[in-house]
Amino acid sequence: MIKLVYVMGTSHSGSTLLAFLLNSHPEMVSIGETSPSLKRNKDRHLLPCSCGDLIGECKFWNQVFDDVTAQGIPFTPTNWAISFSKTRMMRNLFYRSHANPVKEGLRRAAMPLQASHIKKMRRANILGVEAILKASGKSVFADASKSANRLELLLQIPEFDVRVIWLVRDPRAFVSSLRRRGFDLEGSAERWNKTMKVMERVYDRPPHDNKMILKYEDLCADHKKVMNDVYDFIGLDEFEVPDDYKSPEHHIIGHKSRLNPARPVQNKETWREKLTTEEQEMALRLAGPKAAELGYV
Repeated sequence: MIKLVYVMGTSHSGSTLLAFLLNSHPEMVSIGETSPSLKRNKDRHLLPCSCGDLIGECKFWNQVFDDVTAQGIPFTPTNWAISFSKTRMMRNLFYRSHANPVKEGLRRAAMPLQASHIKKMRRANILGVEAILKASGKSVFADASKSANRLELLLQIPEFDVRVIWLVRDPRAFVSSLRRRGFDLEGSAERWNKTMKVMERVYDRPPHDNKMILKYEDLCADHKKVMNDVYDFIGLDEFEVPDDYKSPEHHIIGHKSRLNPARPVQNKETWREKLTTEEQEMALRLAGPKAAELGYV
């Protein structure tokens, strides 16, 4: 079986940092998120890899593309073979879980319509992960896509031994981040609440020994110790993360911070300055009981 570590979490949860810390272990490779965004790049050939090259010119990615394509699954920057949902419409109809049980029931009832597609995508993901492990010379693959939907589909692939890391962060930090992007406070907090409900539903599925909850704040407080706890959970030998955690070879896609030099690991908590006391209290109240359960009070 292929050992696959999956990082689930909301946006702005620190998944890019965790991807680099996972990738720093000599036995593990992380590519960050599995589906490059086209929001800033009309052509994925022009999307920058964290190594500094464009994906269309990166030797690592081109080896992966060639290996998978040679086995009958076309894989190129513009045909991202390991992404289950190829279009926005497919994602919205079949691959976006809902906190509302009625909407979720309807989505699941429609999923058999995707059976043939999912079967093909399972093979594509197996070949993709094998090619990434081969190109990196590593034995463990880490996927920091964050999506609960993708995790649910990966858990159904018997060739994968999936270990789940649910990365959580203070909902007030999430709300503050979305506020900077123009979202209102109430909608942002409710979005965190609904997303956590969806993730909790999927998190309940793997066996107890194959999953862990990791708080971003704990990771920042002592990342070297916490990462050894994570490595132990995965079944890897102890390893001291280098101060420059981006010094090992990396080919990570996702958030733009992947392109920046390594920064000290610290939890700045800028939300304490960006949100008033009243706004912080409202964010916690709207975030729901999961916030208190995780210790964010």
